[in-house]
Amino acid sequence: MGKVKALILCAGAHQFPASGAIINEFLSATDNIEPVIEKDPAILESRDLANYDVCIYGGGFRLGNEDVFTEKQGESLLSFVKDGKGFVGIHGAVWRTIGEFVNLLGGQSTRHSPIHEFPVSIHDKEHSITKGANAFSVTDELYFAEHDPSIQILCTAEWEGKTYPMAWTHRYGNGRVFYTTLGHTPDVLENKELQKIIPQAVLWAAGK
Repeated sequence: MGKVKALILCAGAHQFPASGAIINEFLSATDNIEPVIEKDPAILESRDLANYDVCIYGGGFRLGNEDVFTEKQGESLLSFVKDGKGFVGIHGAVWRTIGEFVNLLGGQSTRHSPIHEFPVSIHDKEHSITKGANAFSVTDELYFAEHDPSIQILCTAEWEGKTYPMAWTHRYGNGRVFYTTLGHTPDVLENKELQKIIPQAVLWAAGK
């Protein structure tokens, strides 16, 4: 079996260019994933996009009232996933997301807690993405995400007595989508449990 080729699109906001570099580092240490960093969203319009199995992105789809990607780039990414490839979304991907990207991700968020330390529970311990992962704590924003009821929740956290999803899976057309709300600052991606979960999410999104 060849390596899963993962495009890390280090564009947008939410400090994702720095977070993407950390993701690249720990994915590169695996035996079955070949990550490639790309900073130019024009890759989404290139024939080279077809060479990838999964796109990893966390820089958001909207910045203020502006789209991060051109209409053509956005449509290309949506088709990439809908036609059977994978998408791994990190933190800012759902922030104030609108339109078809909400359907891609299975949710959106417009509110979050102040940055604080909180525990994250493994809700589904049998899923291949979370298998072997333990509960952990992070210092991060806790997103109050609105989500499609069909998502499969993998990790949760609590705020003021209410439970919110911190990671989930979702199907978009023939594609597989994983999303985690975690990762407002790059240091969150240094968490060893997340460094177990995200590579397994990449493999799952690629159908492996």
